[in-house]
Order: sequence, then structure tokens, then C-alpha cells
Amino acid sequence: MPHNIIIYDSGIGGLSIAREIRRTVPDARLSYACDNAFFPYGDKEQTWLKERITTYVQNIVHTTSVDALVVACNTASTLALAHLREIYDFPIIGVVPAIKPAAEQSATQDIIVLATPNTSETPYLHDLITRYAPRAHVHLIAHPELADVAERFFWDDTIDDAIITDVCARIRTYAHADTIVLACTHYIFLQKTLQQKLRKTYNWIDSCSAVARQTARALQGVEGTANEQHNTCFVSKPLKNPAHLARMKEYGFTHVHTIE
Repeated sequence: MPHNIIIYDSGIGGLSIAREIRRTVPDARLSYACDNAFFPYGDKEQTWLKERITTYVQNIVHTTSVDALVVACNTASTLALAHLREIYDFPIIGVVPAIKPAAEQSATQDIIVLATPNTSETPYLHDLITRYAPRAHVHLIAHPELADVAERFFWDDTIDDAIITDVCARIRTYAHADTIVLACTHYIFLQKTLQQKLRKTYNWIDSCSAVARQTARALQGVEGTANEQHNTCFVSKPLKNPAHLARMKEYGFTHVHTIE
């Protein structure tokens, strides 16, 4: 029986991972959980946010069957992944900044990490840097509005050029950097825009493929359960714009259901 995988994020960032999971685990049944009423997670108070993540996941689990949960948000993963694994016995896969592959691929050992403010402050990220990039110069850039820019760009194809220009100016201050880690799944949707503005070739590193492979490994030996709600997008704030509903259908999520 096919596995039911829930992919969870505060907004649209996790759709980049959903796309990769569809390629890697083609027989799986996917649903998407989008806590859009509280987007973005990257600037929320951390204790409150951990409680919110726990509550929203609980609401989803009580609504639909789950064989695996993918926490497709760097901020949520660094804050709440261990806690969620203590509560549930199904596989829970997180997404963390791809520091190790960045260090392996950087010729100059000069690396930029684009992250949310919350992710940039977590001990988890700094432990990854110490463990996997001890000899590299790692520069953190945490713009509080960049995830919002990605969200608006996805939904409405509009871009905030002032913020993109500001982020690119910060990147350019690190002249020897050759590698950029996209440590927020939202930023993947801005990679092309940033690359065009920077006019310099970088290694762009994200965690999508690694998360998809880990999801496939985690499901080995797990028995699938029946689920009539697959291809559903669960949201905490209703999607009313027909264009937004159409965008979700482009990613295979044909039904939308509100869970607060």
C-alpha cells in the first residue's frame, strides 16, 4: 500500500521539497500542511513557536493518517524536530542547513549562509558549522523579510527589488565566497532572481535532494496506511484566491482543507 507523507512548512517553501519527493518516491501519497496563518516562522519568539509547531502537527495527525512527516522548514526543524520525535513513532524527517556539502564543494572555503533570523541564532546551525566546516569562513546573512519576498513571488509573481538588492549587496561584501547555502526552503524560489542580480557564478546548495533521499530511506520497512485525503493541502488560513488554488494544483495538491 502506498505511503502517506505529510510535508509541513509555514508557507510555500516546502513545495520545493514536495517536488523532489514526488520524483524520489513516486508511489507515495503526498499531502501538504501549510501553517500560513502564522507565516513566517523565521521571526517568531522561539518558545511560542515551538509550542505552535507542536500544536499544528498534532492537529494534522488527528485529521489524516501519517506514515512519515517531513518538516520542510529549517526554522521548525532546528527548534522542534527532536521534540516531535519524542511524541510520535512514525518517521519524522527534518531539513537542516546544508553546511557539509557546502564545505565539500567550496574551492575557496568561503561560504555564505542565507537563513532566517531564528535559524541563524540556533546553536544547531553553529554546531553544524563547527563540525563540518571548521576550516571555512562561514558568513551568515539573515534578512527578516526575505521569506516574505519569496512567498509573494510564488503567489503573485511580484518581486521586492529593494530587498533583493540589499541581500545581494550583503553577499558582495564577501568577495572570496564561492558557495551560497539556501538555509530556508523559501529561498529556493528566489535563487534565479538572486543569481541574475549578482552576475557572478556561485555554488548554490539546498537540502531538497538530501531530504527526499532520507524520506525514501526512512520509509523502508514502514507499512503504508489507507488515506483518502492525499493530494490535500491543509492550511491554517483559508486560501480564497482562485489563482492561489491553481498554484497549489500545479504542485499536485488538488484539494484544500482548513485546519487551525
